[in-house]
Amino acid sequence: MSQIITDVSTTIINGTYCCPICCKGTPHTHSRERWIGVDFDGTIAYNVIERSDPYEVGKPIYEMIYRVRDWLAKGYTVKLLTARMNELSSTGQRRDVEKMRSILEAWCKEHVGQVIECTNAKDGWMEVLWDDRAVQVKPNTGVPICE
Repeated sequence: MSQIITDVSTTIINGTYCCPICCKGTPHTHSRERWIGVDFDGTIAYNVIERSDPYEVGKPIYEMIYRVRDWLAKGYTVKLLTARMNELSSTGQRRDVEKMRSILEAWCKEHVGQVIECTNAKDGWMEVLWDDRAVQVKPNTGVPICE
């Protein structure tokens, strides 16, 4: 079982330094002009398996909630980068994107303490993405970085 210790400046996982923003193993800085993307289902909120309602959302994953609060307190911009902002839901039903945005913003206000911008698009200003489905690759190689 891994032990994770997080404070304002450092994250230590099993005795090894890990950047609290991107998890790289060497100390460095991140620009506050860029933004941190956080997926919703399975990353900051528990994924509701076999949901039939396209607007149903899961309970918060507190380890991620605390991490996002810390980034926001340090002045970083955080955005939810989620497929929930698409009209077609994983339930196969159409969804009103503005209604979904309101639900996600209210969820963030309740659990994170403030509204977080919701999007389904990344851009060149995104610094890093936290996502339960992503596979990290070594830049410019296509080679996966495996544990």
